[in-house]
Amino acid sequence: PCVLSRSCLFYIFNYRTKFLGEESFGKLVKQEIRKFSYPISFLTYFNSIQKISEVLEDFLDSAVMCILDYIHTMCHNKGRQRRKLGALLPDLSLLYSKAEGYDKFLHALLMSSESSADHHHSYSCYVLFLIIEVMIKYLLLGWEFPTQSTLT
Repeated sequence: PCVLSRSCLFYIFNYRTKFLGEESFGKLVKQEIRKFSYPISFLTYFNSIQKISEVLEDFLDSAVMCILDYIHTMCHNKGRQRRKLGALLPDLSLLYSKAEGYDKFLHALLMSSESSADHHHSYSCYVLFLIIEVMIKYLLLGWEFPTQSTLT
């Protein structure tokens, strides 16, 4: 993408401002994670349990920062994108380990409750999806540069 479109994207998706002047971008990302992942812990009955809503908000806050960093990375040129994607992978790895812990905690909590609800690895699967997406982008950017250098 050209410099103008990357700059526009950066200011549209800036997490400190509101998305297109209406709603905070972090809040929009949280809503989209809920729609994509939608584990049993997002249901209103289980969301009323204080421990579950605290774990959910903690995970979503961590995930939003990584996703916003990823979106800001896509606002740079291709060389800088590759470097920043490489720097983003350790953060996503840390988020994945947190997500696994949250999944285990929620699974144990929901299994000990009177309901027969089960929590499958919703958080860790979502983060794993994001990690794979970043890795693919990182690899494709790495193959693109040697191909361009041999053509010129």
